[in-house]
Amino acid sequence: MVGLKVNEASGRIQKFKLEYKDEGVWKTALSGTTLGEKYEKSFLRATSKVWRLNILEATEGPTMLIRLTHLPPTGSGFPLKPVMFPSARV
Repeated sequence: MVGLKVNEASGRIQKFKLEYKDEGVWKTALSGTTLGEKYEKSFLRATSKVWRLNILEATEGPTMLIRLTHLPPTGSGFPLKPVMFPSARV
């Protein structure tokens, strides 16, 4: 499993997609309408080194902290390993 955690202070994002690149093609891992201050979502693992948060609609440029986390299998005892995205562009 993979987890996405976002802290968007302004609440400006109104539509988004989290995408990963698979053999040169962008695929959607998850999508939604708002992120907000404490957005957390888990989804099936996608093995890619290239990810992007595509902001499709926003009232203004967002201010946020994004963390993509690889979740180990239940009971594995391994710690979480956060991967930080570069600053988002609107």
